[in-house]
Amino acid sequence: MDIKSIKEELSSITLLYVEDNCDLREKNIEIFSYLFKSVKSATNGYEGLEIYKSFEIDLVITDLNMPIMSGIEMLKRIKRLNRNQKSIVYSAYSEFEYYSKLKEINVDKFIKKPISCNIFLEEILNVVGKDYIRA
Repeated sequence: MDIKSIKEELSSITLLYVEDNCDLREKNIEIFSYLFKSVKSATNGYEGLEIYKSFEIDLVITDLNMPIMSGIEMLKRIKRLNRNQKSIVYSAYSEFEYYSKLKEINVDKFIKKPISCNIFLEEILNVVGKDYIRA
């Protein structure tokens, strides 16, 4: 799929991206801002949760281990507010270490860092397929 097609698929989606690594966050925000309707970002789970409560969010992409509040704790609280919230965990840790917690909160996808941009975008598209995207 080419970048124009990917942009068409994602252009109606508001993303919440939560990542404590400043360099990685800034790099991905630059890419995401081009593709998504809107990108909200946070440096930890607490900030992410507060942003989530303030905006209509279609997709949450979060790191696992962050200061103040972890990605898992943030997603638990988000899923209490909206159990159908689409979510992707993006982490350097293996899924196996967190499998039961991720399954418990019904995470849609786990992506292990590092990953190429193309594969990352394909995984995002798998989570937010055409049947999910708002008109």
